[in-house]
Amino acid sequence: QRQDYSGLTSLYYGYKEHDIRFNSLYIQSNSNSFRETNGYHFDYLDSIYTRRYTPTKRSLFINQLSGESKFNNFGVDWGVSYAKIKSTEDNRRQLVYLYNDEGEYRINDIDILDNHRFSSYLNETELATRLNLNYTLKKVRFDVGYDYKNKVRDFDYEQTIYNFDNANLMNDINNPDYNLESNSQSIKIINPASKYDASVKIHSTYLLLGYKSDKFVFNIGARMEKSIQSITYRDQQQPLYLRGNLLDSISILPSANFKFNLSKNDILRFTTSKTLSRPGFREVAPFEYTEVFAGMKTIGNPNLRNSDNYNADLRYERYNKSSDLIGVTVFGKYIKNPIEKTMLATASGQLQSFMNADYAYIYGLELEYKKLFKIDSTSDFRLGANLTLLQSVAKIDTTSGTIQTNTIRPLQGASPILFNLDASYVKNWKNVESTITLSYNLYGPRLWSVGIQEMGDVYENTVNTMNLTVMNTINDKWGINLSVKNILNPTYKTTQRMIDKNVNLNEYKIGVNIGVGISYNF
Repeated sequence: QRQDYSGLTSLYYGYKEHDIRFNSLYIQSNSNSFRETNGYHFDYLDSIYTRRYTPTKRSLFINQLSGESKFNNFGVDWGVSYAKIKSTEDNRRQLVYLYNDEGEYRINDIDILDNHRFSSYLNETELATRLNLNYTLKKVRFDVGYDYKNKVRDFDYEQTIYNFDNANLMNDINNPDYNLESNSQSIKIINPASKYDASVKIHSTYLLLGYKSDKFVFNIGARMEKSIQSITYRDQQQPLYLRGNLLDSISILPSANFKFNLSKNDILRFTTSKTLSRPGFREVAPFEYTEVFAGMKTIGNPNLRNSDNYNADLRYERYNKSSDLIGVTVFGKYIKNPIEKTMLATASGQLQSFMNADYAYIYGLELEYKKLFKIDSTSDFRLGANLTLLQSVAKIDTTSGTIQTNTIRPLQGASPILFNLDASYVKNWKNVESTITLSYNLYGPRLWSVGIQEMGDVYENTVNTMNLTVMNTINDKWGINLSVKNILNPTYKTTQRMIDKNVNLNEYKIGVNIGVGISYNF
């Protein structure tokens, strides 16, 4: 069950060559999910059955103020924004049962931490500003600017567990609250190390040179970024000690892109750049989190480093009509210190974290096709397809005492094949516009998590998905929408490739999701 609310306010004021805009957006999403699992788990002799109820609340509030002014050949544009994000798991509840071949159930009192109530709180704010000055001289334009971003996050959680007096009394899975209060003792876990604080500040300046003519367009420039990312937390084993990590860097990021108009219908583009990938807050936060019972546990690594990305691609485009496109792209990427999901050794279950590899490179080919078929004056059919074929190699530094099993392997998360196909039928009635879209997506087998200490790498199987959406707009005011997601309901499976065999770690389906939405635009 999910409820979404949103509101948008836009204001504009213009005078001659000057204008000011203000936008304010608020989004509130409340959801209640209920998950049941049952089957075999290697930690128990009996089979397991779990019930997990997770209420979540998420909100996003963004305010943006921007302006632009022109003075003959000189121009200035600026902006400032403030965003606030809140996310809570409000009293998540979980009960775990064991059952035998005769179908007799009893609560799992072997691992008392599994039966609990859990709440988490995440607050994040972001302040961003920008200032750009430009000067145009005939076909040439110069830009110089400054950007600033300050993002701050704090996170905390609390957990209460059930300690049962008599586990055998808790045998009614259809009425879990029966005997729960009278047969158990609630114990609140006191954990001083449940909280962490993280922040990132980025100062950047840039210079750009642009040129535009009928046949040739280019933009060349460079950006300098000074960033400081920090995280503070208490030691998970010895909470008395306050720990922290600081990632301080200065990066020069050049870029260049060229566009050649070969003819009226043919375009050739070339782009090259250096970019930076910073670890996300969740990737560095040293806390274990389990999405579902007996599922994969994830813990952050506060010692991650930034990744440097060197990119280049060459693209040819053929336009037969204004909306018809044939595109061919060859691309390559070199990544220094790529961040990858990595399996960790653990006494029970499955535990993953994140590590930097030494380097990785990716190269491949992308094909794109778009076609508009005009049926009559009120309807048309639109077809789009995209195919990407790529190869990737990641290398581990063998001189640094690495614990990863394979020192040369594909890059984690990179699929050798990606295919997308979408078909849409658009019909304009008298006061109604209807769009029906069927989309199909495929990604091939990919490295899901890197193995360590002789444990094999974990791969995810090929997955095919299909979605259907029906959108109706009435009098430009009302919207009535239908969506059917994950129609094929594929099996998601992760397999660990050992030397002598493959071990199936997880196998599940997420089900078909059907949604109906009604909206009104004021």
